[in-house]
Amino acid sequence: ANKDRGPFPLILCLHGGGWSMGSRRSFHKMMREFAARQFVAASMEYRLAPGARHPAQADDIRAALRFLREDPRWKVNPKQVALLGASAGAHLALVAGLPETNPREQVQAIVDISGPADLRDWRMSETADRTLQKTTGKSSRDLVTDLLNARTAKDTAVGCLMGPAVLARLILPIAGLVAVHLFMRGHN
Repeated sequence: ANKDRGPFPLILCLHGGGWSMGSRRSFHKMMREFAARQFVAASMEYRLAPGARHPAQADDIRAALRFLREDPRWKVNPKQVALLGASAGAHLALVAGLPETNPREQVQAIVDISGPADLRDWRMSETADRTLQKTTGKSSRDLVTDLLNARTAKDTAVGCLMGPAVLARLILPIAGLVAVHLFMRGHN
């Protein structure tokens, strides 16, 4: 049928894990659901902190976007590209997807599932931070410091962090389109 020939909208899924752990497999169930609705659904591994510092992760995401758009096997509609991330992956989706970029790297939608937007004074809840400390030996502040290679999160450049005022100016014009565009398209 014609609907199987493409081009298809793309959703690139970005795992969470405090920028220092996690797996592209975390979205596989959701990706199968997207694919069943005629989306190209992909996930990726990005370089992890502290071995790779910001902006390495955003560079990896942009490289994946270029690859998926340009490889004819995937039949991606370049005007229907979204990033979907959870936690640290959502933060990276914002960092990689919001700035005006090369047209081969631009996205039309970002789905942020519980991602921090402003890292200047971000920390997890006390319970989550205690669990993180027990499992990794690090606090949420340590994770940010590892990602940004800074003495403290407040020492970092605002351009990297995307503070709330910057996000509001960028997101408000497309508010309401993101979730509806991504999740309703497969039902049309």
